[in-house]
Amino acid sequence: MPFEEDRLIVTFDLDFGLLAATALPKPTAGVLLLRLAPQNPEEVATLLQALLARPDVVWRGHLSIVDRVHLRQRPL
Repeated sequence: MPFEEDRLIVTFDLDFGLLAATALPKPTAGVLLLRLAPQNPEEVATLLQALLARPDVVWRGHLSIVDRVHLRQRPL
């Protein structure tokens, strides 16, 4: 299970954000919710590479919601 393995969870499931915010135990490694309909898998890979390379973003302990333009975060 990702929670137990301390992995960042990446999902397109909009309901998963609510589940993550109310889950017990909290997913300490964080949740990355992609709010977009990608044209192809390469678009997703490029977006994820750019996001995960950002040194100014703390993924751990946050619900991060990303569309093509914005990144919003809230603590879990």
